[in-house]
Amino acid sequence: MKDENKTKAELIKELKFLREEREKGVFEDTTEHKKVEQIILESENRFRELFTHMSSGVAIYEAKDNGKDFIIKDFNRAGEKMSKVKRENIIGKSVLKVFPKVKTFGLFKVFQEVYKTGKPQHYPISFYQDQRISGWRENYVYKLPSGEVIAIYDDITERKKAENRLREEEKLFNTLMDNILDSIYFKDKEKRFIRVNRVKAEHSGVAPEEMIGKTDFDFFPKEIAIQSFADDNHIMESGKSIIDKIEKIIHSDKTEYWVSTTKVPWHDDEGRITGVIGISRDITERKQVQKALQEAHDQLENKVAQRTKELQKANLKLQELDQLKTIFIVSMSHELRTPLSLIIGFTDIILQEISGKINQEQRRQFALVKKNAEHLLYLINDVLDINKIETGKVEMIIEEFDLSALSRDIKDNFIIDADKKGLVLSLEAPPTLPLESDRRRTRQILENLLSNALKFTYRGEIKIKVVLKNETVEVYVRDTGIGIKKENMDKLFNSFSQIANQDRIEEGTGLGLYLSKKNAHLLGGDIMAESDFGKGSVFTLILPLKYKETKG
Repeated sequence: MKDENKTKAELIKELKFLREEREKGVFEDTTEHKKVEQIILESENRFRELFTHMSSGVAIYEAKDNGKDFIIKDFNRAGEKMSKVKRENIIGKSVLKVFPKVKTFGLFKVFQEVYKTGKPQHYPISFYQDQRISGWRENYVYKLPSGEVIAIYDDITERKKAENRLREEEKLFNTLMDNILDSIYFKDKEKRFIRVNRVKAEHSGVAPEEMIGKTDFDFFPKEIAIQSFADDNHIMESGKSIIDKIEKIIHSDKTEYWVSTTKVPWHDDEGRITGVIGISRDITERKQVQKALQEAHDQLENKVAQRTKELQKANLKLQELDQLKTIFIVSMSHELRTPLSLIIGFTDIILQEISGKINQEQRRQFALVKKNAEHLLYLINDVLDINKIETGKVEMIIEEFDLSALSRDIKDNFIIDADKKGLVLSLEAPPTLPLESDRRRTRQILENLLSNALKFTYRGEIKIKVVLKNETVEVYVRDTGIGIKKENMDKLFNSFSQIANQDRIEEGTGLGLYLSKKNAHLLGGDIMAESDFGKGSVFTLILPLKYKETKG
């Protein structure tokens, strides 16, 4: 732009020179006259070349009626392009007719003032198209010695657009700076603040304009300012940023707060570091919450430690009580089994009439005594078994036996009770099925399952089925009894659990299925149950063909 302005000045100077030379008239010396003519000719040619090929638009106007109108005397190519007219179509015509909106632009008034005063003027205008601003021109208007007015103008639309964009970006930037909740600031190489936002100024206790040109030493204690300067020097020397640095800030009024600060180098257009940009977020509340959480955590740990000690003491007490319970159960069981065995034995002698004849009513009553004594002994044995399992004192006798033969024996033992209730009791099993396991516990499980089926089946049948499957054997006990509701299925194998049913007559302790499940697990197997309420149930005992001792 500087070189182009110089060209415009030279153009005006040469044009003035030509006019002056022409007005001098006839030269005294012919030779000298020819030299001057040659100089004038060369100058005119040079002027024409400059005039024609200048990137700026150039137009020359002649005043008419003392400046009431201006006639277009010349127009260069750049002027044609900008004005979208042809030179040959406008030369000699009135500027008001060729450019009727020249008065609207205000440029016509500039022509008149320059013509009357002779003072050059610089005048930027916007020109219109379809009632909207479509571009900008920058005009330089001069008056020539001849009285003509020359206008040199450039299209500055792109520059105006860039300036508008810059203003919008500046406005947006200022809006963000003033409304963001973080502190934002810019420092120059001397660590002086050159721009700060509202939050940064509030944290420093002054207005934003009061911080400009000052440093951290003007607002913060010396040790904090020294550290800030050290960080700024490191950033400007290394070009590396400092990210999320947690700092405790103390003001001169002794108020303090915590911030998370990020600082980055500030580069100019050529990539040179000219300062530092800083962003600080107030995390005082977060720090307070963290402190409160830590204190709560410490208190909780103390409470947990105290509670753990209490639980350990309680656990020791429970272990002592459990040992006492075990001793009591074993002692009482042995004490109860001895008289029960005598009761059963002497009752059996009476029933066999070894000591004398008894009548039918006496036989019935003694049979009832024997049955209840045997049931009580059965319950005592169950309690002892559970106690042994839960205390880990189980005695296992692993041997090979015929599961089919055992199943037939159990079925034969229950056939009389089934007949009394009018039930069909059947068994489906292979002729032989060798099983390596604990015979007594296997029998105990099957007797419990079969006894349970008899207890809750009043009509129909009970079927025992033994099936070999790969490395396991499955024994199904299927009945057509009252069945179990879905909501009660989870209670089946709980200790001392009995499912309420208005049709049930028989009573028990609720230990049978619990003990059966425990025994099945001891043998490396399991018991599964399915039921259709009102139609019957199926209990399945699954055992491995060969017992494998499990650790733990």
